[in-house]
Amino acid sequence: MAPPRLRRLLEIRSPTLRALVGLALGAAAVWVILQFVDPVNVWAILTDARPDMVVLSVPLVLAHYLAVGYRFSAFYQVFADDVPEHVLVRAGIVSSAVNRAIGFAGVVVTALRIAVVKRWGGLANDVVAATMLNQVLSATISVLLTLMGLVYTFGLPTVVLTPIRALFTAWGLLLMAIVISAILVASPLGQALSRAAQRLQQLVMSGPMGEGIENLRLTLADGVRLMRDDPPRLAGLTALLFLEAMASVATLYMAFWAIGDPLSPGLILLAYGAAGVAKSISMVPGNLGLQEGSMAGVLAWLGIPWEQGVAGVLLFRALVDWAPALLSLPLAWGLGRPRGPASAS
Repeated sequence: MAPPRLRRLLEIRSPTLRALVGLALGAAAVWVILQFVDPVNVWAILTDARPDMVVLSVPLVLAHYLAVGYRFSAFYQVFADDVPEHVLVRAGIVSSAVNRAIGFAGVVVTALRIAVVKRWGGLANDVVAATMLNQVLSATISVLLTLMGLVYTFGLPTVVLTPIRALFTAWGLLLMAIVISAILVASPLGQALSRAAQRLQQLVMSGPMGEGIENLRLTLADGVRLMRDDPPRLAGLTALLFLEAMASVATLYMAFWAIGDPLSPGLILLAYGAAGVAKSISMVPGNLGLQEGSMAGVLAWLGIPWEQGVAGVLLFRALVDWAPALLSLPLAWGLGRPRGPASAS
């Protein structure tokens, strides 16, 4: 059992410290980027972007966020069906858009979804468990996209290149994602890692918080069992994640095309996959500086000028992160006003 003073530090001051550290890391990342680029040149590249390419990116962004909304609804319905689907879809879109613009490593998205679901009679544990499973599958997609980019960019010996290229097609990637996700979710290794993480947390937490962790563990275990026993549902969830990722990849490609520097599919996949892995562990608000630095840094390492890389990533983020955060706010209207039996309670 942890001493009361240590528990108070973990429960109260840690979020503030996390935010301050995140802001400091974000500022440091921006400072590093500015050592390699001239903001005036980046702005000149952006102002010369082709409007037609930007317009053509809009359907891709819409597809991305529709997949996000239905994916959250599908993940939540693994655990419960007490919230209307249209509410879950809208909550998924709004929370994801706002989180991408200002979020701290998924904290904002989870908090917003919990707030909506609880107003409609749902349970916070179901939201957290759904988010955790989603992060496992999403990280799998990011790793596979990075591997796919490596194969297309650097190649492999001729003896094995042809079958591996065939495997790393869109359908091959989707099949691999489904198989690896099933292994991660259902394997004894995944369950053992989950139990080890829970035991580690319980070393510093006790009382009501410890009971909450145990309830979450049980909820997550039920969800894993349900997904393991329903392969079509797991395949559908993975397909939604795959559609979401590929829509973003296509938007990134269009962003670089708009600034007159279309990149090869391999470079696009490498940049996007690397940013996805970095984003999954980032505590920087809105990944400011980190996402630009990781994507532009990978591209610079592969021969793309820093200023071109930063300009393309900024346009991509404006299309996928910042503009949707503002445009999605009208969808939040009515999410906090449950109807029917929920309003009576």
